Amino acid sequence: MLDCSSGTWWPEPELLWLDAEGHVLSAGPTETTRGSDGLLAVSSRVTVQKSPNNTITCRIHQKDLKQSRETHVHVPDDFFVVRSSCSVSISFSVLFCCLFLVSASVLVWRQRHLSKKKETIKTIEEERELMRVEQKLQDDDLKSRIRELEKKLTIQMAEAKNDADEFNKKIKDFQEETEKETKQNKNKEIKTGSGLTLKEIVREHNAKLGERKKGYDKILLDIQKMIRENKENQNQVECKEEKKENEQEEMKK
Repeated sequence: MLDCSSGTWWPEPELLWLDAEGHVLSAGPTETTRGSDGLLAVSSRVTVQKSPNNTITCRIHQKDLKQSRETHVHVPDDFFVVRSSCSVSISFSVLFCCLFLVSASVLVWRQRHLSKKKETIKTIEEERELMRVEQKLQDDDLKSRIRELEKKLTIQMAEAKNDADEFNKKIKDFQEETEKETKQNKNKEIKTGSGLTLKEIVREHNAKLGERKKGYDKILLDIQKMIRENKENQNQVECKEEKKENEQEEMKK
């Protein structure tokens, strides 16, 4: 950038910047100052662009008085080399700042991504642990229900044993009563001391056996149902566990 200023004039002169071909250059605003004697001085600055001969002219012209003063300035090539170097330095500085900002942004994004990834892995692990707890609760519930069925079976077996003992006792009583009967009563239907015939004893025993069988069948159906439900639950848990494990492995990559 070149600076040109005039001495004191009256009236106010005009300041022009010209290139080597005499073309008026675009310059900054002209500044006017008034001296103590009342005369005026002007000054202006212009940014120099490299040209074939690098010659710049500063002209002071008073059109009313038709007077002019000129100063020719030759700008050496070194001036533009230094300027170019400064521009390159500034460009590199700007580029470095941009690269720094981009690197910082990438680093922040990566840190956030890793943090989110760790949180996701932790969440998946917590879900897997929750599924294990739920499976354990289901297993405990199944064991509890099996114990209840075992109690029912124990009761059923005890009742069946009592029925068998009672049946054997009635048969024994019937046999004892039969031995006491005389030959003349052999064609009559023999009854026990309780007043029951052999057919009635067998019929009563068969009826009780039928009831016991219904109880056994119901317990068997309950066991089969529990086994089926437990198998379905295990399959569902295994599928969920496998899915969560795959998600966790993908997040670790």
